[in-house]
Amino acid sequence: MIKVIPRSWIDIKTREIVSTLFQLINCKKAADNSKIPLFEKVFAQYIGVEKALSFSSCRAGIFFALKALGFEPGDEVILPAYSFWVDSAMVVLAGLKPVFVDVDFKT
Repeated sequence: MIKVIPRSWIDIKTREIVSTLFQLINCKKAADNSKIPLFEKVFAQYIGVEKALSFSSCRAGIFFALKALGFEPGDEVILPAYSFWVDSAMVVLAGLKPVFVDVDFKT
């Protein structure tokens, strides 16, 4: 039997999410969007950290997270064998080596 691990619950309405996303992307250039620094500040306060940083894509977030972790060039990063190609591509782009492992529910 597979144990179900509950996810955390955040009470945010769909309209709030959509409205916020439209406000963040509704500009000619993302760099000119003055609401991004405010979003980062408020989000950091909400999750209880000093600072938060947002990225234009998950790809960019993965890349810069890997760079910030201080790995040495060629270090191995373990990834699930069944994954989206971008995960391994960002590992390679960061100068690291992806190592694919299969998941065994028994172990």
